[in-house]
Amino acid sequence: MLTSPPQTAGDNGALVPVFFGFSATATTGCANADPGTVELKWEVIGTESVSIAIGTDTQVFRTGEPPAGSLDVPLDCAASSTYFVIATNPGGRTVRSATVAP
Repeated sequence: MLTSPPQTAGDNGALVPVFFGFSATATTGCANADPGTVELKWEVIGTESVSIAIGTDTQVFRTGEPPAGSLDVPLDCAASSTYFVIATNPGGRTVRSATVAP
């Protein structure tokens, strides 16, 4: 579980999304040249949109995810990868990230 900082107002006075949970866990390794996977789990309140990014928070892998959910994403078997869950609403965006090694 993740402890989030206090919620603050965004530029237009609206509250930004708040994460109540976030994790990134390697669910399969990189054995026998098979690609690995990472399970991302999140729970956010106050969001209109959740996106998943890999590498940087601007390299969007998937959009339109629900406020609470999970998704299996590819694990780079050659190097560590950083995964981002990005929650947005009119008040701004909140990002959580984790780096997972093969």
